Amino acid sequence: MHEIRKEIKQFLSDENQKIPLIAFRYSRDNINEKTDVKFSRPMRAEIYVHLSGDGTFFIGDHMYKLTYGDILIYNKDEVHFSTIESNTVWERFVIFFMPEHFTFIRSMNEELLSFFYQRENYEYNLISLPEQQRKRLIDLCFQIIGYDGESEFDIQLNLFTNFLQILKMVNQGYVRPAVEQPKTKTPKIIKDVIEYINRHFHEAITLEQMAKHFSISKSHLSSYFRKYIGVSPYEYLLNVRLEQAKRLLTHGGSITDVCYACGFSDYSHFIQFFKKRTGMTPHKYQKTHTQPL
Repeated sequence: MHEIRKEIKQFLSDENQKIPLIAFRYSRDNINEKTDVKFSRPMRAEIYVHLSGDGTFFIGDHMYKLTYGDILIYNKDEVHFSTIESNTVWERFVIFFMPEHFTFIRSMNEELLSFFYQRENYEYNLISLPEQQRKRLIDLCFQIIGYDGESEFDIQLNLFTNFLQILKMVNQGYVRPAVEQPKTKTPKIIKDVIEYINRHFHEAITLEQMAKHFSISKSHLSSYFRKYIGVSPYEYLLNVRLEQAKRLLTHGGSITDVCYACGFSDYSHFIQFFKKRTGMTPHKYQKTHTQPL
């Protein structure tokens, strides 16, 4: 997989704070084979801007198919995941930020962050701007990654001022949507299986156990799940375990404890699996991604 990534971060004034106030990421991946589930349990608010890539985005009970310039918004309680089809270029911008550190913005304009503070969880996650505003939004995003200031301060100032413009446009799209949200309800059985896996991923659960629990045949469950999610229930389970392991590692958990806490029964297999999926060992991942609790 060929990847192009660029990330800009603005850090808080607290020198001991390792989580950035704003993290802006541009990624472009050539997907040759259908990807595993990209599972995310956000620590911060997130704005996702879609440029290209055929796939399905799952948020709560809803499934979304995105087009160029569509925006997804998440708060820190909204677990979401996606599957990307094969033979496609997946290009996007992702902005992570911490709304609780923008109290000065709320004091000036209460509505600017209304999409984060006032929205019901898992509702109105998709924002579709009018064509002209989409172009303006994407231009702003490319300006951020293309800006080459004379100093780090110039770069961070450019990031921050453009981020405020992006916030304004996202909020306008949230308050006055251009089109009705084209979402599809996830079938109840799929939702129930996902919730079951999310609750029991640390246990030694099997496809047979899940099928028995939901009174459905293994083959029917597997084919139905794959139809809507794009992967088998077991593959989804592995991705949930992996994302949980990454989260625990970033908070300093011992590799052995993380292995068994996430449902992996064999330590050597966990190391091999983790390296295959992330490109690095758990030890290296922890060393490069550790965050404060």
